[in-house]
Amino acid sequence: MKFTTAAAAFLFALPALAANCNPEGSAGSVETYQQVAAGVCNGSCGSSSNPCRINNIYGWYVGNEKVHCWDAFNNIIAQCVQSGRGGGSWDWDSDGIDAHFYLQTR
Repeated sequence: MKFTTAAAAFLFALPALAANCNPEGSAGSVETYQQVAAGVCNGSCGSSSNPCRINNIYGWYVGNEKVHCWDAFNNIIAQCVQSGRGGGSWDWDSDGIDAHFYLQTR
């Protein structure tokens, strides 16, 4: 397969999309994390002063745009929760968008 300069420039221009996993904490069910994430992305709760919560799982958002909400929480769930960590965070600061998403146990 031929790797072109244009393709290389595109790939290396993308910001990293890795979640920052909590070093400890027990993960609840993936479904519960998804429900909390849905509350944040759908706007029913999720500010830092009013986090979404189911049992001991909390989710919230701080920033100026939620355009990456589902991507953020899917990354946290796939990279942190499914590997047994108690959640994590995901940050985006590019193209005028400043967004920080949190999904974790307390």
